[in-house]
Amino acid sequence: MLEKRTTVDRPLVILSTVHWSFLWQRHQILAQYFARAGHRVIFVEGLTFSSDYRNPLFYRRAIKKFWRRLQYISEKKCAADLPKNLVVYQALVAPPDARAFREVNNQFFVPRILNDMAKMGIRNPLVWSFQPTDTALQIARELRSSALVYDCVANFAQMPGAPKNISQMEGDWLDAADLVLVDSVYLREKHAKRRPDVLQVPPGVDYDLFNQAYSATNSGTEIRRICFFGGMVSHWFDFDLMEGLADAGFEISLIGYTDSRHHLFSHPNVRYTPVVSQQKLPELLKSTDALLIPYKVNEFTRGVFPTKAYECLATGKPVVATPLPDLQDRFSGHIYLASDTTEFTKVLRQLPRLENRKKVKSRLELARKNTWEIRLRSIYREVEQLLHA
Repeated sequence: MLEKRTTVDRPLVILSTVHWSFLWQRHQILAQYFARAGHRVIFVEGLTFSSDYRNPLFYRRAIKKFWRRLQYISEKKCAADLPKNLVVYQALVAPPDARAFREVNNQFFVPRILNDMAKMGIRNPLVWSFQPTDTALQIARELRSSALVYDCVANFAQMPGAPKNISQMEGDWLDAADLVLVDSVYLREKHAKRRPDVLQVPPGVDYDLFNQAYSATNSGTEIRRICFFGGMVSHWFDFDLMEGLADAGFEISLIGYTDSRHHLFSHPNVRYTPVVSQQKLPELLKSTDALLIPYKVNEFTRGVFPTKAYECLATGKPVVATPLPDLQDRFSGHIYLASDTTEFTKVLRQLPRLENRKKVKSRLELARKNTWEIRLRSIYREVEQLLHA
């Protein structure tokens, strides 16, 4: 765990792009670690990034979100897994991609958020935003933050449904932030043009947790059971590639979130398990022979450093992935790269003769050197310097 530091008197407000109950990733991990280090943490979920007025689901989600906001206080009382000094706050705002909506935020929704923060005694907090929107920046400024951190973990300009002025909004955040973090090489190179001091902090891993999925196997064992865990959304997840592997006879386990009704999920060789807590993942992964990261390679995913990369390595199991830039740069010799169904199938068929104990050991060692504990200590040092500058 992080050691308690001298900056714990500073509350931390995290403006998240994901809900607390969503797939466990950098947002929640950072909140939990800072809370356990002694900070009072307010994790703000529900800050809308964009809208799709033509999609009926938009209105259904808006109603659901409004109801969540009304119920959030009673919900959080039941969240026994939260550190006592961490609050998950359900914000209610309109999408930032229309002038009329932004005005509603400015005049109504943001003041309500600020009023709630004042009631909680939040003053001059460190604001940590994963959101590059005008609304998020207004909240940060109105909170009279002691420092601003922009933590960029997505290539927002290439995200489907992004507001038309997303580049301008993100530019405002890059100018305003006291510290800019990114997770991938692509995002570092992109934002260094405007912020030469941008700091790259890749994802890490809870090694002890994911290593529970380790199981010693004999070299030469045929690869039959393969698995992907995480988000399955059409603009980054390659459904066609996975369907080809299912057609090739592999038994596929898919675990996590999806917004798709793709026929892959009804394939006889595919078993789908909805989102589970991170604590339950190792048991589900233990019986699999190999893990996959089957992302499309496009303008959006070039900025993606999969959070699951080191998590997969910590299981000791062989990992086959598409050639995303950060996987090519950092994982040579540790992850097998393949571009399409044919190459994935070839690698999976060859694994019995490619694998050996030395490769398993090297994967485990690399994961052990890249824990979230190490990552968060590095980030904490940056924050302490920032607050004491």
